[in-house]
Amino acid sequence: MIDIRQIENSRSGRSAAILGGGPSLLQDIYRLPEDVDLIGINQHALLLPLDFVVFLDAAMWELVKDHPCLKVSHHKIDHPKMVWSGVCPDYGLSGAAALWIAEFLGYNEIMVCGFDCYSQKRRYWHSPVDEDFKANAYQNDIRIWDLVRTHLKYPERIKFMSGPMKEKWQ
Repeated sequence: MIDIRQIENSRSGRSAAILGGGPSLLQDIYRLPEDVDLIGINQHALLLPLDFVVFLDAAMWELVKDHPCLKVSHHKIDHPKMVWSGVCPDYGLSGAAALWIAEFLGYNEIMVCGFDCYSQKRRYWHSPVDEDFKANAYQNDIRIWDLVRTHLKYPERIKFMSGPMKEKWQ
């Protein structure tokens, strides 16, 4: 297991894309530059050649453990590709933690994809179209992003590619 403090600023000078699970993910990915590191959230982007995957729920380990990328979580799991994110604030959302982690790793530009904050009729990009889903979590998510912003040294490095956070963040 690697302590995230051992790799602080190790990605300085590079760009990253954080890949959430929202319906806009597919559109957002097509707009990314070619030379960008990919940071997946939970299981949503495991089909891609990720550099990192960030997860908070312990049950996610079974889904992400076999992907060749580095796995980042606040859970201490004895595995050579596991990064313990103990210094990261606990936001309760893997996507929010990923944003803080990307900045901590030193990325100069951080593009955020597929963060719809449950504001569409589909919860995830892989959910059925016209899913019977009520977007009640949306307002809580928005408040958490205000807190995340206060913890960042360089919030101007963050660019939401689409969704309700694009206007709110800029």
